[in-house]
Amino acid sequence: CIDITVIQGEIIIPNIFSPNGDFINDYFVIRGINDYFGISILNKWGEVLFYQYPYKNNWDGRTLSGRLVPEGTYFYILINYFDDKKYSEAFNIIR
Repeated sequence: CIDITVIQGEIIIPNIFSPNGDFINDYFVIRGINDYFGISILNKWGEVLFYQYPYKNNWDGRTLSGRLVPEGTYFYILINYFDDKKYSEAFNIIR
């Protein structure tokens, strides 16, 4: 029998990003995640604007229908489906 221990590395989640086409911080990139993580992006009314599992660090500030969201405060819910750990917080979009 082989025992395998999974050690979670540090997860770094930005609190602001600027999807404005200048190739700097154009995507909501979360460092330290793998294919077990999914994400939901919500507006201040709790409406889901974006969902992806597994999250590929490719959210560019658009809704699932392709509409750009305006500047403002949004919320993410990041879930590690391997151990059911959840992370959530507000973040800002500036353009």
